[in-house]
Amino acid sequence: MAKRNSLFVLIAGLLLAACQTTQTPTPAATTTAVAPVEAPNVGVLGAERLPQRQVVPQMVVNSDPTQVVGMLPRELRSLLGRPEFVRRDMTAEVWQYRRDRCVVDLFLYDDGAGTDQRVVHYDVRPLRHDASGLSENAQRGCFAQLLRSGNAA
Repeated sequence: MAKRNSLFVLIAGLLLAACQTTQTPTPAATTTAVAPVEAPNVGVLGAERLPQRQVVPQMVVNSDPTQVVGMLPRELRSLLGRPEFVRRDMTAEVWQYRRDRCVVDLFLYDDGAGTDQRVVHYDVRPLRHDASGLSENAQRGCFAQLLRSGNAA
């Protein structure tokens, strides 16, 4: 029994010794002049902040195709660029603009005095034949795409 107690004391002593950490003596504090250093650009959690991205505002367009009604040819070219197709019939012209999924047709007629043509009607339709046509939102989306591409056509 004495051997068992001494073995227990030996194991307990080894375990306690393993749990203790040795501390290294700290050197005496010295004061030296240190040049000031700018603090790094850090965020709340200490992570380095990334440079702020500049937000470029998107071009806001009036996507309502009715705005072209009454426009003169020079105004249309300024707004939409050159049409991909023009058809002339007596006193009328049809200007066509094609985009990825849609077509915009503008119908220009003489003002009656034979001087200027103006847009009197427009049609926004799918590029591929679709009996259902385009919803009003899809028409606005197509016209907005045409406006954004503008003179690039």
